Amino acid sequence: MGPVVMGITIAYSEEIDSVVVTYSGLATPEEIQETIRVALATAVENRCRRFLVDASELQNHGGTLLDTYELPQVFEHFPNIREYKDAIVLPTRHAEAQDLKFFETISRNRGYDVRVFPDRQTAIDWLAE
Repeated sequence: MGPVVMGITIAYSEEIDSVVVTYSGLATPEEIQETIRVALATAVENRCRRFLVDASELQNHGGTLLDTYELPQVFEHFPNIREYKDAIVLPTRHAEAQDLKFFETISRNRGYDVRVFPDRQTAIDWLAE
């Protein structure tokens, strides 16, 4: 089976008071950056400071290690971003999971509250803390 074209959904969930972003298929670094911008705008609109990012179906984005390293720079344009929580459900594919673990490390080193989780429920539980 070949790669799946990117599918992204972004929606506010009242039930868990979080912006839920779901990735499936391929995503370029540019698509991921734009998704972050839209998700942050959705959070502001809903007075929400939590994100649940389900990347379990994410496939290789074709980006480089440098793209992953630079991705948290998108956060810098949003006020009070260090007060937000971002829970990411890891992809099932090893390479993509490694990229997001690296993203978590970079983000946390820059003062952002980003964590990765093996499953959706664990991520939701952490957001509720």
